Amino acid sequence: MKYNQFKTFLQEVLDSSQKEKVDSWEKGDNSFSDHIFEGKDERKSFELENPRKSDHQDVVKQHLEPHGFSIKNYKDGTAIDKHGRDTTIGKALNDYKEKNSVFVRSTAVKNPNITKEQLHKALKPSSDENRYVESHALTNPKITKEHLDTAINHPDELIREKVVNHPKVTKEQLQKLASDKNDEVREAAINKLK
Repeated sequence: MKYNQFKTFLQEVLDSSQKEKVDSWEKGDNSFSDHIFEGKDERKSFELENPRKSDHQDVVKQHLEPHGFSIKNYKDGTAIDKHGRDTTIGKALNDYKEKNSVFVRSTAVKNPNITKEQLHKALKPSSDENRYVESHALTNPKITKEHLDTAINHPDELIREKVVNHPKVTKEQLQKLASDKNDEVREAAINKLK
């Protein structure tokens, strides 16, 4: 899997099914490097920094600011409430979910009971924050060829790239995406057609 394909599926946190799968992986054997690193204290580790800002960070900020919150450290999940107290971003979001918020809509489009018409509506572009909703809509098992056709014409290249990697994408859809205006979408579609 190439990096561009991988980053399409990369989310900020593993969902429960992904975590369960990773937890089931066989743990590696370090005997090949034990002669170099004699003890646990001698092993060095470092955190990889992603130079890109999270796609969700701006949406979270836009949602919290009207309620008097500011993000203290997005990566650590901390915020400051309107009284200057530290809190978690998760708690702040739970306290102020709105009926039509991007978080509620993105959860709704993953619901297996959603209708095909509701999915189609969710895939139509309407704002920058909808990328999050549309991305989640593409994970719904009820997605059809017609839904993918709608997403192929989406103005956001990340949504079009998700279509390339979708398990239900057809050869005809990949051929259309192989002439996409975005280099990464085009390359991913061409590679998938090989």
